[in-house]
Amino acid sequence: MNRAAFSLLEIIIATAVLAASAMVLSSLIGLGSKYGNRAEERTIATSQAESLMDECLAQLANANDPMAERTGELPGPPRRGFRISTTPFAQGTFAQGTFAQGTGASASDSPGEGKNRSSSLLRITVEVFETGGANLNGDTRPLVRLSRLTRTAPSTQGAIP
Repeated sequence: MNRAAFSLLEIIIATAVLAASAMVLSSLIGLGSKYGNRAEERTIATSQAESLMDECLAQLANANDPMAERTGELPGPPRRGFRISTTPFAQGTFAQGTFAQGTGASASDSPGEGKNRSSSLLRITVEVFETGGANLNGDTRPLVRLSRLTRTAPSTQGAIP
């Protein structure tokens, strides 16, 4: 028998394979678009968080006391909220040849000196959220969280002039 054309069954099978492949490809294109949009949102949020961090560092350089926690909304079409918090950072140091957590003493200090000095580091945390500033609570997961340690001005409380 001489076959010069495809049978109806072969055409149906080829069409089914082509349709299944098209469905898989279209779902992959949809997922790629979804993750691409999410990456773009995170990139913009990271840029906004870095700007907020720079503003916070500039304010700390001009003022000696750390600012309290601050929340608000960022301008722009995607309305996003932010939270900036500053906390003292307890650092581990070496005192008299042993590791002393958060004492503020160093190996060069003589015994009994410097053990009650406060930490000179401050942790600044900037978080950017998808929701506005009024909707921020402890359960809200941030799009971006940046933390940075910075030096604070030495405390002059209790110092003898």
